[in-house]
Amino acid sequence: RFPFALTDEAGLLAAIAWFGPKPPPPLLGSTTALPAKQWQTFAIRTYAPYRGTGISQPFGSCAIEQYKKMSGGPLWLETKPDNTAACRLYKKLGFQEVGHKADGRVVMIKI
Repeated sequence: RFPFALTDEAGLLAAIAWFGPKPPPPLLGSTTALPAKQWQTFAIRTYAPYRGTGISQPFGSCAIEQYKKMSGGPLWLETKPDNTAACRLYKKLGFQEVGHKADGRVVMIKI
């Protein structure tokens, strides 16, 4: 796993991002085959006092850039379709929606 943490000036945790080895899940009704590569999951969490402050995009971009320097494999994630803030952030970070899991969660990739 590759964890990254962002703290404020007082050393309090503002956000975390992490990457972990795991292939993407099967997509509901999809005929698109994803490339056979060493996939990594991507997740990011911004803690309540820091949400809406604009830190998630630059922090996520920095974490992905550092991850790419260390490993470079393609990334995937899943989220609830009604989590519009997360979907917007992921698209700003370069992820593209490729389908849905059987439970309705959106699957996005960044190659």
